[in-house]
Amino acid sequence: MGESIVYAGLLMAAQIVLTELLLGLIGALKLPALLTVNLGISGGLLVWLVLARRSLAAERLAGMGLEFMSGFRGVMTPVNAALMVLGIFLTIWFCTAAYFLPPRGIDDLVAHLPPIYQYVQDYEISLLPIKLRDQFAMPQNGEFLFLWPLIFFHADTFIDLVQYVAALFGAVVIFALARRFEVGRNDAVFVGLLFLFTPLILGQAGSNYVDLIVGVCYLTLLYAVVRFWQTGAMFHLIMAGIATGFGLGIKHNLIVAVLAVQPMIIMCLWRDKHFSAAIRAYACYVLISLPLGAFWFVRNFLVTGYPLYPYQLNLSGLHVVSWSTSINFPGNNAITQSPSNKALMDFLHDPVNFSLSYMFQDPGLGSFHGGFGVVFWGLGVPAILFCIYKAVQAAMRRDFFPVLFWGHVPLTFFVYFLQIASSRLEFNQRLILVVVGFGLLALGIFLKKLRKEFPGSVTVIRSFCVAVSIMAVVHLAGYSWPSMQIRQPVADWVSGEQTTDYKYFAQTPWDLPLLGAAWEPLDFLTQSGNGWSVYTAAPWGVFWTAPVFGSRIQNQVWNFRQESVGLFQQEPVGNLRQEPASNPDAFIFHRMNDAPLFFLGKEITPEHVWSDGHFEMVTKTPTTYFWVNSSLLRESETNDKLVTWYARTFASDIRALESIAGHLSGNDALVTASAWGHGLKYLSLIGTLQIPVHIVPDDKVRSHARRLKGQKIITLEKPLIGYESNLVARLKTSAGTVAFYENRVR
Repeated sequence: MGESIVYAGLLMAAQIVLTELLLGLIGALKLPALLTVNLGISGGLLVWLVLARRSLAAERLAGMGLEFMSGFRGVMTPVNAALMVLGIFLTIWFCTAAYFLPPRGIDDLVAHLPPIYQYVQDYEISLLPIKLRDQFAMPQNGEFLFLWPLIFFHADTFIDLVQYVAALFGAVVIFALARRFEVGRNDAVFVGLLFLFTPLILGQAGSNYVDLIVGVCYLTLLYAVVRFWQTGAMFHLIMAGIATGFGLGIKHNLIVAVLAVQPMIIMCLWRDKHFSAAIRAYACYVLISLPLGAFWFVRNFLVTGYPLYPYQLNLSGLHVVSWSTSINFPGNNAITQSPSNKALMDFLHDPVNFSLSYMFQDPGLGSFHGGFGVVFWGLGVPAILFCIYKAVQAAMRRDFFPVLFWGHVPLTFFVYFLQIASSRLEFNQRLILVVVGFGLLALGIFLKKLRKEFPGSVTVIRSFCVAVSIMAVVHLAGYSWPSMQIRQPVADWVSGEQTTDYKYFAQTPWDLPLLGAAWEPLDFLTQSGNGWSVYTAAPWGVFWTAPVFGSRIQNQVWNFRQESVGLFQQEPVGNLRQEPASNPDAFIFHRMNDAPLFFLGKEITPEHVWSDGHFEMVTKTPTTYFWVNSSLLRESETNDKLVTWYARTFASDIRALESIAGHLSGNDALVTASAWGHGLKYLSLIGTLQIPVHIVPDDKVRSHARRLKGQKIITLEKPLIGYESNLVARLKTSAGTVAFYENRVR
């Protein structure tokens, strides 16, 4: 039964990706077309199965049902039942988090999600500007799985569940592999369930990275190759071809894995078939892999002249390089790390200390970057060493299958250490996630051995693994990459204070909370309409575009819509007043320390937007500005939503400011760069404060006051130079005293 689920899952994923790819290439990537094509394919296969093989299908389904019921009762030991209950709790948690929280990793917002958001808007596959991100040109079979729920719901609500489903599927693949290595059903279920509770899997499962999908695809490919070795049946080689194409279309670094399984395939063909038959079978394997993998290589060759873009392939492996910053594109001058920086050099220099440090530090633990966990290091690694030892013994007897299979583990670590610097290990353990599967499979084989020789130890080991799994789930609550905290979102939903899930960028790391000050109101103001065209500029390192699209993919990234002037050219500085009809509806600017702004498309600066005079600042923080066209804010629905957003976001500020609103009447305007401006803006919009409020950049308070040409201008914290000023109110708060000045033109 495990094999049926493994192959059904593989075929389902392949069908999803292939139909999306074909429809996207012809500009028909719409829900009706996608449903029609997939229902037609699935329905046609079902009709063929019923009509052509009715008795076989009925017998097979009945057999699967009986096998499941009898097998389920057999594996429901206390330990497995405890892991299943923990899995149910985990599933509820992940579903709740997917509903209430936004996509909140880094690479997903940077590179994985913007392309598929653009596909949903355009109904076709395109290439976003690689002068912004080289990763836009990477294969996207994994992202196409995220695209499936995105097209159905036209929202990002459930795309965070895709990798969790991949984790569940990975548990089934490990179970199926264990059974093929003659592990008992009870232990096979046990090690499969443990996959879910590995710290790295828990972190990856809530993100829109694709490393979990890559690892599970690798395990699926291995399963098909193992079955081909065991049976010689062409069907399994075809499944291996599908897994190969699917994997190469997720990430180019799976090339290493595909090359690693070729000896097993070739030796099996050599063993079972004549030369001509072996050539035909291998050609069939290659041809089967092409539809799912070849497009990305061909596209990149046609666009960039290099099929593996943005990877560089050399003697030390595959490297992600920044081609767009190279002098000769796509030449050979890409910057790569010196061999002396590589983890492999450190390992060879002091293998014992390096290994102990690597194991006990468990790089990346507590995030989606890494953390193989206690079960892997404490039980999986010794079990792998045991399996490698037995494989070497088998090879001496001319049984090469075990050594070819378990050789993947040292090969994976070798290639990984060859490419990655020791200082970067904590950010890249996810790239070799597949070794977790090997470790759990080896543990299952080792438990089989222990049951024969030390049966009492099995109960201790299994109980220990359950305890560690519970601790791993508890530890998940403390993750910030990604945050899985759902208490505040649920509380806001219950109290009716929820605005948009982008509010919860506040509980994420790096600059995400700072940019959330613009993304949240943008999303809240545009959710129910046709969306706005938004220009954004930020330092290159934090130029994140996915949230600009909005939670319902309602907004357009204006920078992406401009006509391309070449892959690595920059458009000239833009003037908003020259082409007002084509201006963006809104602007988001973000600064990080002293890093310069990166401009994609026309170079439009905060100075340009302020000088234009047609845009109002909705939110301002010391790092982030969010401007919106004044005419849009005057629309009644948008105005009402802005009032609601201010009320729910700055409630405490508003309560404090209400007491001094009456002291500010009789003036012409209030101009401020203070954080109190948001609460004052709210009071002005609802009429409690009888003067307009203008939120402006820090260095524009005096200039904006002069532009208003008012006789009496209110400012906060300090008077205006060149005006007659007097103090009209003081507001005492927990953070200090805020002074309000009336400034009169002399």
